Amino acid sequence: MNAQPGAIPGSLKMTSHPKPRAAERKAANHERKQQLRIWRLLQYEIVYQRSKGVCEICGKRVVNDIHHVYGRGKDLNDYREQSNAMLATCRKCHPQPIKHKPAGPKLAWVEEILEKVNG
Repeated sequence: MNAQPGAIPGSLKMTSHPKPRAAERKAANHERKQQLRIWRLLQYEIVYQRSKGVCEICGKRVVNDIHHVYGRGKDLNDYREQSNAMLATCRKCHPQPIKHKPAGPKLAWVEEILEKVNG
């Protein structure tokens, strides 16, 4: 066995990639959040165009908000951050869709609206 003097058999080797410094982690986190903000704005625009400026719940009032039906996601690949999981709503209808599990009966009517508007 060709062990180096003082080495513990079976010990872990040091990697060539040390843990990123706090400033590097903070910069990477800021960049990820900035990308998510830009992505959300693009998705909001898609939802607004789909609604033609009219609330997708009541169909009467002008759109003021975009509602994340299943809550907000943490990254770009999260299904909750896709335009087909959002509704354009007026201020009166926006608080109505309450966040529940997708199979929950209280969310069924919102999912019906999502199916209708997404074709």
